[in-house]
Amino acid sequence: MKILAVEQSTALQSAALIEGDSLLAHEQWEVAGLRSQQLFVSLPQLLRAAGVDAAALDVFAVGLGPGSFSGVRAAVSAVRAMALPGRRPVVGVPSPEAIALSLGGERRDVGEVIVVGDARRRMLWIAAYTVCDGVPVERGEIRLVDFDALPACAGGRGRLVASPDWGRLEAVLAPLEATGCELVRRAVMPGAVDIGRLAARRLEAGGLIGVPLPIYLHPAVASAAKDVS
Repeated sequence: MKILAVEQSTALQSAALIEGDSLLAHEQWEVAGLRSQQLFVSLPQLLRAAGVDAAALDVFAVGLGPGSFSGVRAAVSAVRAMALPGRRPVVGVPSPEAIALSLGGERRDVGEVIVVGDARRRMLWIAAYTVCDGVPVERGEIRLVDFDALPACAGGRGRLVASPDWGRLEAVLAPLEATGCELVRRAVMPGAVDIGRLAARRLEAGGLIGVPLPIYLHPAVASAAKDVS
């Protein structure tokens, strides 16, 4: 089963082609601005490097965020468009789950992983996982909390806390060490390889596959139309 995976929830974005336990090709790039067209350059390069035609792909996987609004939306749109011929399945995976999988692979002694991201407006998003044999199992939905609520929500002895936004959140996360947490003192980014592997696990477990939707935690902000008469 050939899986094409895309992850664009952070400034470090990637695409990967995997088959079983083998990584056939991998592309990674950094995005400096708000919008990037690099995905549409990298995907053809990825397929050429692996010698695989797009028609031969079996499954598409995509990171759903939270994170970059434009990046996640573009990734979801791209894989859905590629999957449309033949109505091939598209599997959406929360991006922090890929971070938890990566850390579980690095640290076999990890029991709990808490991933914290910057949700702006003085809010944080928190995703919690129990790691069993290196594989993360989510503990509830990703939720929004304010800065003051962080120790009560994420603190606790034996937990490993990581963030893709470490550069912005270091001062906010540092007090968690007083609760017994261990901090990963670097930005930990989700990657397409782990998104693809998690998608494969979902398919093997017989999970229901629906239309992937980006994870947007803040409610939509709209303004009333102005009367210009």
